[in-house]
Formats: sequence, C-alpha cells, structure tokens
Amino acid sequence: MLVQFWVIQYIELEDEGFDFFKTLWWRSFFQEVVIDELGNMSTCRMHDLMHDLVDSITREKITRSSSSAALKDIPSKTRHLALFEGGDDDQGTEADNEGLATASRVRTLICFKSLSREELEQVFHNLLCLRVLATAEEYSEFSDSDSEEGSALDASMLHFVDKLKHLRYLGVDCYGMEMLPESVTNLVNLQVLNISGCHLLKELPKDIKKLVNLKHLIFDPDQLDCFSHMPKGIGELKSLQTLPTFMVGSRSTGSNDKRIGAGLDELNGLNALRGKLIITNLGNAESPGKDVYVLKEKQHLKSLVLEYSRGSGITFTSADEQEILEIICPQPNLKKLVVSGAYYGIMKFPKWLSSSRQYS
Repeated sequence: MLVQFWVIQYIELEDEGFDFFKTLWWRSFFQEVVIDELGNMSTCRMHDLMHDLVDSITREKITRSSSSAALKDIPSKTRHLALFEGGDDDQGTEADNEGLATASRVRTLICFKSLSREELEQVFHNLLCLRVLATAEEYSEFSDSDSEEGSALDASMLHFVDKLKHLRYLGVDCYGMEMLPESVTNLVNLQVLNISGCHLLKELPKDIKKLVNLKHLIFDPDQLDCFSHMPKGIGELKSLQTLPTFMVGSRSTGSNDKRIGAGLDELNGLNALRGKLIITNLGNAESPGKDVYVLKEKQHLKSLVLEYSRGSGITFTSADEQEILEIICPQPNLKKLVVSGAYYGIMKFPKWLSSSRQYS
C-alpha cells in the first residue's frame, strides 16, 4: 500500500516507486521488511528515531487526531489526515467537526474510527481534493482501538462518494454491505479499489468498466465466498494490474441461454495483470475461438491457480477440460502453476507446458 500511495500522490510509475522504497530500505529508513514469494514488499517498520525525524519535518502537513475536539483545529496546511478513536467521553458535536469543513486542502484521509453521518457529510461536501480515502479495516493493526462495532464508511453515504472527483484510492470497510453502489463507478480517476473489508459482498458494480484508470482491485478471495462471477466488461480495464481472482460466469438455465457475468475471453485484454491470479469456475468456460490464448501476453504474471469448479447444469467432458487448459497458455516467466478440480483429470500435459519451461 505504501508504494501505491506514493504513486497516487507523487509519481507515475509503480516500478519507480518500488525502486524508491528499496533505496530508502538500503539507507536504513525502513527495517523488518518482509518480501513475499512474488518479490513484493509485504510489510515493513520504521525505526523510532527515523519516525521522529520524519514527523518533525512533516508536522505541518500531516495531522493525527484522536478526539473530536481536536477536529476543530486542523491546520490549514494539512495535506494528510488520520482520525483515531477518542476516549469514552468523546461524543463529538457539530462544532467539533468544523475543522473538517475548513480542511479543504487535505489529500489523504485515513480513518481508524467509525465516522458519524455528520463527519461523512463534511468529507463528501468539503474535502473535494481528496486523493485517498481509506478505512480502519485494512489498517487495524496500526490502531489502538479494540472496538469491532460500526463501520468507517456508512453504506448509505457511499452513494455520495462520486462527489470526490479526484479520488485515486478508495478503501471500503462495510462488513454487512452486499453490493457497492453504482456511484463508485463514476470515480473515473480511481486507481485503487480496496474492498477487503466488505466480507459479505456478493458482486461488483455492473458498470465497473467505467473505471478506465483502475490499476488495483484488491480483495481477499477467501472472504468472497458469495461471489459467483465477475461483471461483464471487466476486460475493458486495460490498466488493471491486480485482480486476485477471476470467476468465470455461467450460462443461465432459461431459454435465452445468456451468460451470467464475464466469460473467459474477457481476460484477453487484461495484459497489465501481474503477480498472482486465481481463475475459478473453469467448468463454466467456453473456448473463445481458434488461436486465442487468454494469458499469452501477460508478461508480469508470476503465479497462476486454475480451479475447475463447475456451476450447476454444466455438461463437461475430459475433452472440454483439455481444450480449456490449452487456451490458457501463460507466458514462460511463470514461477508457480496449480491446477485443481478437474473432474475427469488432465489426460496429457498441454503443449505450452511440454516446452522447456520451469514451474514449481
């Protein structure tokens, strides 16, 4: 997330941002850096002395508020604001929220607390220059609050999120939310949509293809058991780099025989994908046509999981399983490949796996 914040606020290329991070790491700005199996930075810490130095330099632009009363005195030069839970007597009043009404230059708002309706109204109506709006769920490890109640963003108030025209990063933490409002798709400058805090979400917005600048769609595949398919048009997100899971849609059982959700062919246009990709419900897949290989041009994929779980009413044969595996055809830089759930079993290796390529 750190590098993504840099990209959103200051620089253009994510690879360049990671180079900056490595330089700061080598110069001991960061420590206890954890690199995942794909070579990406997972977590890190900053030494206390280094933190104090950075804090002294950036004090005018970074504000941390842990009480409603402190909201009245947000400095006008504040660019990055973090809100924490206050004490038991911290009820907050309309006057206490005056600071949010005047902090029009804030670019980043990270919430470690549940926002009241009044506070949310101040955010959506006054902080119109926001680039980052992130919530407690994804940053809970940094919060001192033990409260599990409430939601940093009220589901009904998300209908007004499209007022934040400059928003690049949106982290939604609404545990009981089953659907994101379509207003989210009006955020045409959005680069990161983090829904890892929406554990009961059933589907993505139908017009997600309108998010033409989206680079990262972040969720935990294990949390989204309710998902059955990806929305049609997701293949038009040409800049998309992060997509944890692609769920192949099924055909309806009615007479119209229409596909519910995106088919396997929509992966053709997502050539910017990188890191790890899980493709599920391959039992619903159909061949997109002769000489079409859905992953062939995705040079930055490192790990691929193929799951042949099937929808109800699907007639599938071993020949179908073999054909679908052939058209996957990932690029040769892949480091890890997992194939599971094939009902008939894979009778022979696909041609692309028979060449001199190494997979773990």
